[in-house]
Amino acid sequence: MEEEKIVYLISGMGADDRAYYLMNFGNQKIIHLKWIKPNKYDSLSDYAIKLSEQIDFNKKVILIGTSLGGMIAIEIAKKFNVHKTILISSVKTSTEMPPQLNLFRLIPLQRIIPGTVFVRIRNILRPLVFRGRVNKKAHDLFTGMLKDTDPSFLTWSMDAALKWKNYTIPNNVVHFHGDNDVVFPIKYLKSNYHRLIGGSHVMLITKARELSKLIQKEINNT
Repeated sequence: MEEEKIVYLISGMGADDRAYYLMNFGNQKIIHLKWIKPNKYDSLSDYAIKLSEQIDFNKKVILIGTSLGGMIAIEIAKKFNVHKTILISSVKTSTEMPPQLNLFRLIPLQRIIPGTVFVRIRNILRPLVFRGRVNKKAHDLFTGMLKDTDPSFLTWSMDAALKWKNYTIPNNVVHFHGDNDVVFPIKYLKSNYHRLIGGSHVMLITKARELSKLIQKEINNT
């Protein structure tokens, strides 16, 4: 009998399980990892270990992480028995993060500006992540998730992502990335990724059908 597969989903910063609402993973068993409250001084690695307590590693584990969730998925896969890690609009190592972020490391606005401010300016942030025209369903999904985000979690996650130091890529990592992603521009990715033409940072919403087919193929081949 084939070992049971369980697909665990990890959302991005400012998002929850609604981020995957338009995705179709076939008839696989899906579990969405729930955000937990971090300690103020938790690194992404610390937080990944805490989040992994929701995972049954006695089964064949497939992790799917988007943006920040992809970085956390990498940290989990480095420490535990994960059969495949699928990244969407994310980075595999800290060397793939854009150099522009160094400004926020030198001037940590994420610590100075309250997280509530980032939640309130969601309509300003939307064009930066969507890039181009977007339908009302996608717009409402994005702004709704950001509106419901805990401001303190948003502040912690921005700071932890900027401090992330990782140079190791675990085995069996599959990376899907849009060529129109302005958060993690594709030109900074080092290797081993699948390019989606016209994909933005939130392509799991805007290109859900195309992405679903690609990911179902990866799951079936695990």
